[in-house]
Amino acid sequence: MFPYPAFGHINPFLQLGCSACAIGSGVRITFLSASANVPQIESLLPASMAISIVLLHLSAMLGLSLGVDSTADLLKLAVDGTRPQVESLLRQLRPHLVLSIHLLGV
Repeated sequence: MFPYPAFGHINPFLQLGCSACAIGSGVRITFLSASANVPQIESLLPASMAISIVLLHLSAMLGLSLGVDSTADLLKLAVDGTRPQVESLLRQLRPHLVLSIHLLGV
């Protein structure tokens, strides 16, 4: 799952991921997230859920300092910059399904 890194987008993805894990045995969810959101995401995940979090590193660019992942206008550019990371993760994880609200570079 690759939600846009703002909590209004992350929360519904978390709920969907938790529901999918609760319904299907053997369902594993990988959640891609900017590091600034990980503590909040982890606090919302039940320990029993098969949901792992993979950090995406948003580059410091155009005034977006490393670790500051919520400046709306610059965030899209930073997320677009994760494309190589996401492509590499998809090749490595080989998921059956990808859910994303953001199309990289489109």
